Amino acid sequence: MRLCGEKEYARAVEPLVEALTLEPQDARRVRDLAVVYSQLGRWRDILRVLSPIVRALDERTQALFFAAAVHAGMASAALETFQPLDGGAHVQDADLLCEYGRALHAAGRWAEGEAVLLRCVNESPGADRAHDDLSSLYHLTGRGDLALSHAQAFLASRPSSGYAHLRVATMLSLRGRLEESRDARLLALARGLTRPTDWTTALKLALCDTHEDGASIAAVCASRFDATVGPVARSHRRRARRAGRLRVGYLSSEFEVAPAHYFLNPFLLNHDRESLEVFLYDTSAESDGLTRHIAHLGERVRRVGSVSDDDLLAQVDEDDIDVLVDLVTHFPGNRLELLHGRAAPIQASWPNCPSTTGSTAVDYLLSDRWTSPEGTEREYTERLHRLDSGYLVYSPPSACPAPASVAAVRNGFVTFGIIQQLMKIGPDVWDAIARVLLAAPDSRLLMHNSDRELARTASATRQFVSAQLDARGVDPVRMRVVGPLSHTEHLELLGEIDVALDSWPFTGTTTTCECLWMGVPVVTRAGHTHASRVSAGLLGRLGLHELIATDTDGYVSTAVRLAQDRDTLVAHRATLRARALAGGLTDGRALAHCLEQAYLGWGHAAGRL
Repeated sequence: MRLCGEKEYARAVEPLVEALTLEPQDARRVRDLAVVYSQLGRWRDILRVLSPIVRALDERTQALFFAAAVHAGMASAALETFQPLDGGAHVQDADLLCEYGRALHAAGRWAEGEAVLLRCVNESPGADRAHDDLSSLYHLTGRGDLALSHAQAFLASRPSSGYAHLRVATMLSLRGRLEESRDARLLALARGLTRPTDWTTALKLALCDTHEDGASIAAVCASRFDATVGPVARSHRRRARRAGRLRVGYLSSEFEVAPAHYFLNPFLLNHDRESLEVFLYDTSAESDGLTRHIAHLGERVRRVGSVSDDDLLAQVDEDDIDVLVDLVTHFPGNRLELLHGRAAPIQASWPNCPSTTGSTAVDYLLSDRWTSPEGTEREYTERLHRLDSGYLVYSPPSACPAPASVAAVRNGFVTFGIIQQLMKIGPDVWDAIARVLLAAPDSRLLMHNSDRELARTASATRQFVSAQLDARGVDPVRMRVVGPLSHTEHLELLGEIDVALDSWPFTGTTTTCECLWMGVPVVTRAGHTHASRVSAGLLGRLGLHELIATDTDGYVSTAVRLAQDRDTLVAHRATLRARALAGGLTDGRALAHCLEQAYLGWGHAAGRL
């Protein structure tokens, strides 16, 4: 163990493996090897060596077994291998109890996980991190108010932790309390964040912050790499020119996950396979069924969700990828650290998360002239490549209802709609909504998103939402609140909206496309970040410039003017779907062609063709 004492963990593996070969049932040696693997992040190797004798191990090592299973995305399999008797009732070690509860949570056995984790916080001193896991569990099960409460309890036990402040910032944001969330996020950054996933979270919160602009967002993105991996450390080795098609690799955790697949499938399905050889690197948790389901989107599908960056880099090298395109940006499942280390000779980002990557190793960002007009270059660390087709193409669901008749004609009053997540609706947006409603005194507001607390009339979240209108002089009785619905029900509900009010500075993407497809005009306010111009980019491509405002006064006057013009509302309902088709909003082949021209041009310039 001398090498471990010197933190030479990689060098310690071989002698430990050799020793274990001689005595395969030696629990101490098994434990030592598992600990070394944990230092290297080799979670599957931990499960491999511990599984055969896990029942005979001490509780601390059993805790490591469950921790590795959660990291590897194999919690269900681990629970089948070993599960403490009586639901862990006789477990004495606080770490084991907590890791067991986390494994139950990760396996989707939420009621059992909740019971075990509550035992941790109630009975096990020092198991305060169970509050963090309970916060996550309650968030995933639609109990956001409880999620916030446990995040705050976790922070109370770890006030110096940047991560703990970030958890509170996230839960406050999801409850719509954006000003408090901003304060907590800034404290998190001041305390320090080290994990890439934490920087991902911090960035998403920053995209909703009206105090940020394109330059400050780029700085936050760049700080991620300064804090986690440092400068670009690898220059890609130049290989001999290879005969055949250009090899393009796509990295994503959302190839078949809504809503991202509405935008990925159109161009992946339409690539010209005579000029491109397409590789898909699926960074989601492993799923045989998912891999089979997306096989038609690429000629090679690699499941890499649980492999290390080093192993993924080796796979990309073996595949001899010419152009590697990130399709996640800063959303969960991203592998930006891999790109920052220069995994391929040409690297690009398609900004599903609407921002720059912040990495100087990513050569290009795929956008368009509507979303990233001239003069916005300083917002990006990459070189902008503007696609003539527009960088977003929407694939409507096959079972999509026809646009309904105009709600205002049916009801005798205009209904405005706000259908964004609460984390996108800050005080400035509430101010504008109230001004619109006060200027159109007979109008109503329909608020809808998938937050389950909205469906609970007595919840703190529901009370907070009502208070936003009340404090601004609008009777909350004018607002109808609708929580989670099926996708078909959600699309049908859009028929009850006459004018959709977009959020800012993080505007809609899927919701904007859905509204336009269902004949509902969207009023947006474009700003000084990529995220604040996505809706404007979609509307601009369709020639709907009259719906794009550049300040709050323009946003309010546009919404009120539109609401007062019933003829225009009727015309929009009758023509927006056809206009979307004519404007290329669903033209996956056009986008695929533009991407192919970009990749081939880059390949020729880099000597790959």
